[in-house]
Amino acid sequence: VRLGLERREGGRCFYCRRELRGGDVALDHVVPLARGGFLGAENLVAACSDCNSRKGEREAEEYLRELFRGRRLNAAEFDERLVAVGRLARGQQHLTA
Repeated sequence: VRLGLERREGGRCFYCRRELRGGDVALDHVVPLARGGFLGAENLVAACSDCNSRKGEREAEEYLRELFRGRRLNAAEFDERLVAVGRLARGQQHLTA
C-alpha cells in the first residue's frame, strides 16, 4: 500500500509537495480516524513525516489552509491539493500497482 500511495503522489508529499525520501514517508489519514475517517486507501495519502506530525488529527483541508497561509503552498498548489482531496473523498483517486 505504501508504495502505491507514493506512486499515486508522484513521489511527493501529498500536502507540501516536497520530494519523499527513504524513511521520510508516513501514511496519513486524510480524515483522521478520531474524526470519523476510515481505514482504506481512499482515506490514506503518502506524506512527509513533518506534515504527518504537524497535521495531527485535523482534516486535510484545514491543514492545507495552514500550509497556504504559511506560504508553503502557492495558490495553484493549494487549489490542486483541494481537488485531490475531493477526488479521494469521491473514490476517484486510485492506487497504482
